[in-house]
Amino acid sequence: MAPAKVVIDLEVDKVVARSPDGYFCLLPHHVDFVSGLAPGILTYKDEGGRENSLAIDEGVLAKCRDEVLVATRNAIGGGGAREPQRGQVDQILDIGEDEKKCREVIARLEAECTRQLLSEKDNG
Repeated sequence: MAPAKVVIDLEVDKVVARSPDGYFCLLPHHVDFVSGLAPGILTYKDEGGRENSLAIDEGVLAKCRDEVLVATRNAIGGGGAREPQRGQVDQILDIGEDEKKCREVIARLEAECTRQLLSEKDNG
């Protein structure tokens, strides 16, 4: 996936997201990590301790050293007045069962490709 725009670019202390296998949490000093993302709510805590939410479509999250990068087809929110509204979240999450299965397969493939790329990068 090639992101069309950057929605958020800031330092955070915590990220909670949903993969096809369930929710996970990233805190400072977490090991490098790659995961496919399922449609849902991604939350993050900014350096001021304020918790923010994004409604996201499926995608990929990669944590490498001090950076966490998320590529998704659609994201709504980002803190303050831009918090996702219920109708917007429902629109992102309202996909058919066949579409969900297809997206899960694609997310797993993308996550595996990203893992391999990160592994090759670390091995030089």
